[in-house]
Amino acid sequence: MRPLFLFIFFIVRAYTLDVQIDTPYAVLMDRTSGKVLFSKRGEQRVYPASTTKIATVSFVLMNLTSDQLNEIVSIHRDCLESAEDHYKEELGYTLPSYFLEPDGSTIYLRPGERIYRKDLLYGAMLNSGNDAANAIAYGLWGSIDEFMNRLNAYLLSIGCTNTHFSNPHGLYHPSHYTTAKDLALITRAALNNDYFSSICSCIKYERVREKGIRSRSYHQHNALLLEGANYYHLAEGCKTGYIRKAGYCLSANASNGTRDLIAVLFKSADSKTRYRDAIRLFEAAFNEKKKTRILVNHEDQTFIYSNELLRRDLIAELDDDVIVEFYPSEEADYALDIDWCINEYPIKQGRFVGNLIVSNDSEITKYPLYATSTVRIKLSYLMMRHIKGNIHFYLLGIILLPIAIFFRRVR
Repeated sequence: MRPLFLFIFFIVRAYTLDVQIDTPYAVLMDRTSGKVLFSKRGEQRVYPASTTKIATVSFVLMNLTSDQLNEIVSIHRDCLESAEDHYKEELGYTLPSYFLEPDGSTIYLRPGERIYRKDLLYGAMLNSGNDAANAIAYGLWGSIDEFMNRLNAYLLSIGCTNTHFSNPHGLYHPSHYTTAKDLALITRAALNNDYFSSICSCIKYERVREKGIRSRSYHQHNALLLEGANYYHLAEGCKTGYIRKAGYCLSANASNGTRDLIAVLFKSADSKTRYRDAIRLFEAAFNEKKKTRILVNHEDQTFIYSNELLRRDLIAELDDDVIVEFYPSEEADYALDIDWCINEYPIKQGRFVGNLIVSNDSEITKYPLYATSTVRIKLSYLMMRHIKGNIHFYLLGIILLPIAIFFRRVR
């Protein structure tokens, strides 16, 4: 049997998913672990188009209370400023980067219009309203530029090291970019918010007519969620996007009940391709079968506990193998450590002495350890402990002994 000293890392190597897609930039990520299961130019910069709104809406939700969502806000004129894309280009993109474009998607907001803040969120995600994205960004701190500064700082904090957004909606600007991997991270963080998940999975949202507030219907544009040729029964969200320089874009999440996935695709040739490729990625991962591996064989490995108080090292063992399950495409890092639980001596054979702790990104499991033989404390330590426990008697004896000798001699 081989003694095993901890702390140790084990790596279960991953195999790339066997799937072919036409979209030039794509990532498939496990939503639970954050592991990338498939990547095709996943870390190269791209223009994200309206998938930008995933970041905008989720960040707004992070900074609002439920009461604030139900507040009525007034649309500021700055949110609706517009210029043709060719004019922006002619000016070297010196106009404010949040300026809209006349042919961009909109929910037709008007200056001074009163509208519930939550309606703007649905308008941005479902109808992909660029004006709605500007309005919710402006509404937080009274400045779209300030909103973008704070949003970019947040995105960096969640690991998006190759992303910079210059506007809330995703219309083209040279300094507005991300990667497929970064947008998967953005989507993953966004989906942790239940309110966000309910918005991006909504098929139809009715804006109720009230005094001074227009009624309006917002409709889902993610074809994975809609009955038709591109419908996918396991899809749950999230957001589409398109501008000429970005091509057809999609961030989507799906679940089969045991595995939650996020697919991000950029610059697909057409709308059908992005949906077809997303389904191919989802199906390739959902069709994977879990494999098992013995991480620690209980018959071959033991664990050593050393303590200067003991006559010899304690050797502990497991009563069963440590077996892990994993998907072939998902590389896993397993860390092993020991939590010793020894507070009584002697340590008798077969006694529970601690736990072998096996952990990865998503879970921690404990396996009990037992002593293989009895281990006693050193005799010298026992003597010292005895002396310490009776020190007052020994001190009294030292004091009284000379006195007794003196009186004996006097007599």
